[in-house]
Amino acid sequence: TSTRSAGSSALRRTSRSSRELRRRFTPVALMAQSGPARLAVEEGLADEAFALESAWTASLFGGKPDSRVRDRLSPYSHALAFSQAPGLAAGLRATAREGVYTVAPRPSADLRLHAAEHAWAGAVACGLLPPGAAPPAPSPRAAAPEKDAAVLIHPGAGSPRKRWPIELFRRVAAAVESEGGRVEYVLGPADEDLSPHLADAVVHRPADTLALRRLLIAAAACVGNDSGVSHLAAWLGVPCVTVFGPSDPERWRPIGARVAVVRPPVVRVEAQRAVVGVRPGSDRGAVRACLSSATRPAGGRRSPPSPSAAGRPRAGGPAG
Repeated sequence: TSTRSAGSSALRRTSRSSRELRRRFTPVALMAQSGPARLAVEEGLADEAFALESAWTASLFGGKPDSRVRDRLSPYSHALAFSQAPGLAAGLRATAREGVYTVAPRPSADLRLHAAEHAWAGAVACGLLPPGAAPPAPSPRAAAPEKDAAVLIHPGAGSPRKRWPIELFRRVAAAVESEGGRVEYVLGPADEDLSPHLADAVVHRPADTLALRRLLIAAAACVGNDSGVSHLAAWLGVPCVTVFGPSDPERWRPIGARVAVVRPPVVRVEAQRAVVGVRPGSDRGAVRACLSSATRPAGGRRSPPSPSAAGRPRAGGPAG
């Protein structure tokens, strides 16, 4: 009889632990929002996807799973939930045969621990991964893009507080184009207020997470804010430059083989919300230097250069 495991969490925090769990438990199901759940199956992190927003999951979170929940989850022997909701834990205990484990969805605020490392440590502490097991290294890019592939810029983010000013992304784009590279943009449903600033640009609006994945795979590199787009690009091995604002990159930076992080040196409060501030020229140069660094063939995560070390990007160069 095969041992089965079901998990519920944000994909970007659990991708490495999910991959290792799938090596030890067969098969594995992931319960998450429909987009990340389907992406997990596409990326080989899970064998089956359960969408959290499906009607049948409601009773699971109420602690008293109905027959539909029992039918879908009863074959699974273990459940690992990155949630501390008591109703969910109770619902899972009514379906899992051998064990239910809960881990806080994010590390404690007083720990400068990456969320993915926190998820891995939680799986080890639960006994689902062996003590001393090390997270696997980020996977390299599966295939190099076309020679004329565009640098993809995502100027949006889930929160306005995380956005680098759109005019600075446009300046980075102009610099890339002045050196022979192509730039295209990607916007999500929460980013439409940026459309007027991109009226003269090529803008993609992928219909779902899998369409976004195809777009990123074809890109030469990705430049963006701290968002799901940047995390997915890094996971896919796409050279990635991520601009951080109020979030701590030590806890939330994208994990990938070709990632550089830039954090502007000024943060100011404006119009009752945090706005990422800039020093003219310096941060723009740091992004360009990181883009050059990220697109050079090399392994491992790179530390971002200081603004004074800004170099020239190789926008259309090999991406690994």
